[in-house]
Amino acid sequence: MSADRADARVDDLGRSIREVAEFITAEGDPWGEPPRLYALVPTAVLAETDPALLDHLDDAGLTPVEQDPLYDDADLHPAALGEILSGVSWPDAVAGCLLVREIVVLPPGADADPDAAARDPRRRSARQYTAALRDGGGLSLLQMRASSEGEGDGPEGDGDPDALNLLRYEGLGDDLISALQSTFDADVPDDDR
Repeated sequence: MSADRADARVDDLGRSIREVAEFITAEGDPWGEPPRLYALVPTAVLAETDPALLDHLDDAGLTPVEQDPLYDDADLHPAALGEILSGVSWPDAVAGCLLVREIVVLPPGADADPDAAARDPRRRSARQYTAALRDGGGLSLLQMRASSEGEGDGPEGDGDPDALNLLRYEGLGDDLISALQSTFDADVPDDDR
């Protein structure tokens, strides 16, 4: 794969993540939601299957299509989300997938024990948007929740409340990208092909 094509694929993932983040924000920015899973389908494939969609689709390379809800308790145990994803499979037309989940971010040096983290006044809620492509590559971005009572203050919550700030950190979501990519190795039931 050429460097230009690899960059275009990351750009496609970034656009898909931003589109989903804007959609969630337009819903009133609900927090406390279970994880959401999206299929990333090439926009051209959707337009071929239903030309009437051309009026509603933009020129993005990939279009996110929300899937049935994941179990409400998917984030209660770290292994639960991995177990749920191990049962996910995709038809050939799906080029990638995107998972949105809420996490708690702690400052460097904080105690990572769940009970201690829950009491740490510096903790921050965030949404992690992680996307992976069938043929390799992935991207994970973070949206910090604006500071509120019961959460630590920080610069991420300052400024324009309508601004959608998606942050990228080295290594963020690498394990989740791998888990999402493994969903493309699963056998797809015949009725989904």
